[in-house]
Amino acid sequence: WNWFSDMGNTMDSVILDSKTKQKFELMAKLKSYNKPIWLTEVSRRLGSQGGKEKEQADFITTMTNYVKGESAIKGFFVFNLVEDQVAPPAERGYSLVTAIDEGKKQKITGQKPAFSAYKKAIANW
Repeated sequence: WNWFSDMGNTMDSVILDSKTKQKFELMAKLKSYNKPIWLTEVSRRLGSQGGKEKEQADFITTMTNYVKGESAIKGFFVFNLVEDQVAPPAERGYSLVTAIDEGKKQKITGQKPAFSAYKKAIANW
């Protein structure tokens, strides 16, 4: 399952319709299949775009805390490690580390606060 910040901070009571405020118990539904749940793309919507590096890190922290308390979730992956230099500009900013394009390869130039948040969550698991 993919999970981005505009979907909320938990999977318990997801709003399906913003006009009617209709909610759905997504976690309960997923648990009903009796299968391990993996969150395979987690990040703040638009990542750190617009100078929102702290907000991206805060969302990663919020979601790792949620996942720690939800035993049905067996996998948690942040989207994505290195910035996709060929992605359209609207899809950039999701990475945990910064990079520059050097022709046929990328050069890592630093770590975002979200990298530290994710690293801390892994260490505390």
